[in-house]
Amino acid sequence: MYRLDKNQKAIKLISNIISDYYKLIGITPEQVMGKNSPDLWKMVNESDDITDDLKHLADSLEVSAIIENKLNRHSYFRRIHSMKFYEMIGAVDSLIRVGQDLADEFVGRHDFIGAKEVMVNWVIPSTIKGNMLDKIILVRSQYAVILAYCGDFYESDKEFETLETYEAGMSENQKLEIKDQKELVSKIKVTPLIPSFNF
Repeated sequence: MYRLDKNQKAIKLISNIISDYYKLIGITPEQVMGKNSPDLWKMVNESDDITDDLKHLADSLEVSAIIENKLNRHSYFRRIHSMKFYEMIGAVDSLIRVGQDLADEFVGRHDFIGAKEVMVNWVIPSTIKGNMLDKIILVRSQYAVILAYCGDFYESDKEFETLETYEAGMSENQKLEIKDQKELVSKIKVTPLIPSFNF
């Protein structure tokens, strides 16, 4: 339905799936709020399929967030919950992807502090802990841009200086990504965006 641009129908279908998976694992979205992985593991129903169920729930929440954004609605909690469930099952790559999308969503709504917090509290630590060397360059360059949006140009420039030490091992696509991000930061320095917290 999403591919067919039938977003209202898609969100209804995926919301039903999410509701069913919450019931299956034995917790509610409200219970996820403020909980970390160890807390959530104590709360979910034990079963042979719990890892698969958590993955399917996290996947469904991610899809839901994408559709909500398509409908011009924010999806912060769906992405945050998705990240928590990905963390529970050790799906670091998926956690990082959703975290980067969440940071981008915050930036799109001019909540630059929110974007920074997502990168600092979730994305960067997960990338380092998971030893995701293939992602660290793109993650740090995204973080550099977010710092620029926050008006912290000194720290943004320092991030790019650090990334230069990796240049010898970068692919051409990575080098192009860094170049594009640097150009974006240059534009932000000239014409900074005004932060907004009214969604």
